[in-house]
Amino acid sequence: MTFLEALVPKVGAAVAKSIAKLWLKDVPIAGDAAEGVIEAAKGKLEDFAAARGAGRLLDDLQFDVATRLDSLIQNEFTDLAPNDVNAAIAEVSAVLREPTIAESLVASNLNVADVQGRLRDSGASRFRSLGGDSERLAELLLRESCAYVISIANKLPNFEVAATRELLKRTDDLLRELRTTLDHVDAVRSTVIDHQVRPQAAFETDYRRSILLGLDRMELFGVRLAGGGARSWPLSVAYVTLSSKSRQNDQVSSVDVMLAGERALLVNGEAGSGKTTLLHWLAVRAAGRDFPTSLQGWNGLIPFYIRLRDYADLGRPLPTPGQYLNSCAPNLAESMPHAWVHEVLKQGALILLDGVDELPVGRRGELISWITALKNEYPKNVVIVTSRPSALQIEHRGASFQRYLQSLSFHECTLEPMSARHSAALVDQWHEAVGRDLGSSNQNERLQQYAIGLQRTLRERPAIQGLASNPLLCAMLCALNWDQKQSLPDDRMELYRLAINMLIHARDSERNVVVASGTALTANAKLTLIEFLAYWLLRNGYSEAPFEACARQLKEPLKRLGNGTDRREVLQTLLERSGVLRQPSFGVVDFVHRTFLEYLGARAAVDTGDLGLLAERSQEEGWRDVVVFAAGHARGPSRDRLVEGLLRSPWLGLKTRPVESDVTAVCCLETTRQGLDPGLRERLLACAAKLFPPREYSMARVLAPAAAVQPTWLAGHTNEGASTIAACIKCAALTPSQGSLAVIAEYAAVSNLEVQSELLSAWTAFDEHEYLESVVRRMQFPGQTLETLGGTGYGDFHRFLYLLSLEGLRMGSAEFDQALNLFLRERELQTTIRSPADTARVVAMSSVRTLSLLNCAPSDVQRLASLEHLRSLLCQCDPQHFEQVAHASLRLPALRSLTLQGKRTELQSRGLVSIIDLSVLSKSETLRSLRVISLGEPRLRLPYGTGLETLDIEGMRAERLDYEGMGQCSRLKHLRLRVAEFPWDAVSFSRLSELEELHLQLNQRSGVEIQLPNRIQKIFLSGFMSLRIVNPHSLLLLRDVVFERVDVLPDIQSLLQLRLRSIALLKVPYSNDLWNEIRSVASRGVRVTCDWL
Repeated sequence: MTFLEALVPKVGAAVAKSIAKLWLKDVPIAGDAAEGVIEAAKGKLEDFAAARGAGRLLDDLQFDVATRLDSLIQNEFTDLAPNDVNAAIAEVSAVLREPTIAESLVASNLNVADVQGRLRDSGASRFRSLGGDSERLAELLLRESCAYVISIANKLPNFEVAATRELLKRTDDLLRELRTTLDHVDAVRSTVIDHQVRPQAAFETDYRRSILLGLDRMELFGVRLAGGGARSWPLSVAYVTLSSKSRQNDQVSSVDVMLAGERALLVNGEAGSGKTTLLHWLAVRAAGRDFPTSLQGWNGLIPFYIRLRDYADLGRPLPTPGQYLNSCAPNLAESMPHAWVHEVLKQGALILLDGVDELPVGRRGELISWITALKNEYPKNVVIVTSRPSALQIEHRGASFQRYLQSLSFHECTLEPMSARHSAALVDQWHEAVGRDLGSSNQNERLQQYAIGLQRTLRERPAIQGLASNPLLCAMLCALNWDQKQSLPDDRMELYRLAINMLIHARDSERNVVVASGTALTANAKLTLIEFLAYWLLRNGYSEAPFEACARQLKEPLKRLGNGTDRREVLQTLLERSGVLRQPSFGVVDFVHRTFLEYLGARAAVDTGDLGLLAERSQEEGWRDVVVFAAGHARGPSRDRLVEGLLRSPWLGLKTRPVESDVTAVCCLETTRQGLDPGLRERLLACAAKLFPPREYSMARVLAPAAAVQPTWLAGHTNEGASTIAACIKCAALTPSQGSLAVIAEYAAVSNLEVQSELLSAWTAFDEHEYLESVVRRMQFPGQTLETLGGTGYGDFHRFLYLLSLEGLRMGSAEFDQALNLFLRERELQTTIRSPADTARVVAMSSVRTLSLLNCAPSDVQRLASLEHLRSLLCQCDPQHFEQVAHASLRLPALRSLTLQGKRTELQSRGLVSIIDLSVLSKSETLRSLRVISLGEPRLRLPYGTGLETLDIEGMRAERLDYEGMGQCSRLKHLRLRVAEFPWDAVSFSRLSELEELHLQLNQRSGVEIQLPNRIQKIFLSGFMSLRIVNPHSLLLLRDVVFERVDVLPDIQSLLQLRLRSIALLKVPYSNDLWNEIRSVASRGVRVTCDWL
């Protein structure tokens, strides 16, 4: 029975009206929600079509909410009488319609816990009168209604943003997005309630939803400037997975891959590298149970995000388990069931500790003790800690924080700056965020053109690509590109000037911020103060400094500006309003990007007249860009004196001039294209001629900054040795641009192995397809390589080479040669799936016959259907996806062999995956071989009645194997079982009448009787305490026998009387009788292998 007739006008309408009150805030809504919103919205929007769209949206949501609640009743309260259901609906409607509740909703400002608490208190007395399941239904309907209200209100467009008017005229897209939000709300409930008693389940549901609402948002700078920004942008959608480098082996991989399998990890990274965003993303994914494939095993973990800066106050102790909610869901703490966090920690949770560097040094020893106790008392947790590198080296009681964590078995990785691929992804997302709020097709078309143009600019201009190293600055470039109508200046100095101007002024104009008159500063005054701070930091070798120290430095420049405002207030205003300075941790000030520190500090150095100091520091890598910027800021004689100082030789030639000084001097050609004395320019060019080409491979990195000024300095050296050419290619790849690509293309035809290796290694620094056409197609590969490709194999070969480049394999290495030979001979490929683009490359390789996909997902396998020659497939993925992969493999027309390789996961160890059902493979007409590796604890259901001829099972408990299904694989010829201890005394394989080979290996030793099929030809039996073959006399076709680690052998005399071809006894106890039998068999021509011999 459906209850929509009651739910729509009562609960659905009340929910819609509550959403409207939160949306419109201070505007009263009378009568029906939809009509009331139309009237109320007119005043906000001054546009009837948009106001009508708002009303239509609420009307649709009213019905959608009612439908969801009706489904909830049908699923969970099937036995409740209709009168009791209607009574519960009526009481919930009355609570939601109370005037005081409406005021509470507005006052709560989208605080989930606050709203829910107010609603519960109001409904408690009403619901108690219902009693029994009717009371429980009312509580559930109220809680779900509350979750719907807050979730939707949190996603509705901002009336203060112009884009909202256009958005509300076309509500279909917005309604689709809001329904997705409601789906997420429902999904959290459905994944929790089935596994726990109800009070804990209800709280976990509330907690997970609170995490999602509180942390699942990402602000993209400049979106509103471009006409978008009506809605928040979900972090779960917008997050760009960054790369990280392992400290243990220097391996670079995506963060999610690096995290997989870790139980304790220290993530370090410089300011702005994305540490906090990473932890927010992990918390959101864990709360929603929707990690990507590489981290699927963490879906069973409940997250606790703990912001360490909240404990910077020495008087506030680090949190006990009962206080873990303080950083991310403080208002839920009072309603938490007794010892709930303790119980979660016992089962295993995801502990996210953000910002060791934000904790005072004196408290870090306390933090070590806190982490130690956590790991000892609750060993099943996954613990992730973030910090800046500088904080890890500070000693406490004779050891650094880093060493303490190493002693606690923490592994360590470093967040790398955003790569070209990552920044390209964020550029796409920024333009998508703007585009989804624009109504005009012309605007959207222009937006797409801007995105494409900026992507090209990032590829071709290293200076701009260098700015896009973190999400804030990459988004800033998007906004600047829009603001300048794609006319980003070629001059790096002008680019940074525009960027700083945007950061200082645009953020306030975006938010309509009015600064208090006492601390208001002109644009020039702001710049003067920030430049002064930048130069002070540079001179002292600081990248950051305490707030108070920075405030003291402003005293003198404020006097010169005639501004008597308190310097602390001025610094706070600069931090809050400039966009260039920030406070990354309590009491600390730094710049949002090192480039801005150097650019502004260089200007102050020139204004101060410190040209000699600049020349003196030019050999230091950390000062190179400062000097180059200073040359750009300086004018006339000052510029000439600075360059003259950079070119000056050591006094009396007593010291060798460092090559780094020459590199810095040559780099000044970039910023002094006009206004430099012609004689000095000639001297700089002569200096460059001495630097290039790099004579040693190690010099490529040293000379790269100079090569970026003029890539052609690396060209024209084909007559040099292979090492020099390889160094030129490496140098060009370190500063990718169109000019660098042209340089590398000049060396594409060089057939030397060292050069070719460098050519392939450079590929990933450039656009994949552009580099393919310019370089790879012109490379001279060995004749035998090309002969094996045939007429259609070149495209596949090039894609294969690119995948090897992504894997980091260098041409000429053993691993590269092995992979190449397998591909050329067998069309065999093994690759790791890092992104959908990798899958697309594999799908395009039509000639592949054998494929191994590491870190893959079921969707990757589904896309392989076009590979009509694919005969063998290995998929390494989470075991819980084995069933989906099996379904997807049915679409592969020629597949004969399937291997499913898994890794033990937290999800399995908690028992949330109980069975892996592969019976769908019985539908395959071509599959002949199935291999399942590292399944873990779940039971395995096999396909039966199929054409399977080979079955290989490894890494599971024997008792969880589907022997019934295996016994029905009547065509099975080869069976390999490498499993844990048999729970039975006897096992029979006699039903496998076609079986020719049996490999049975136990990882735990036990004794057993085995009955073998009569057609068996080969047996390998290992790991038995005692072994008895029931039917040795009927095994007339048995030819090859191996016994390994068998303490008590079967009736060996009966076996030796058969017509054996070989017998092997490995790690078998010696006896004289056995030795005599073996000698007798050997004398009859049987090949004997025995570790006694």
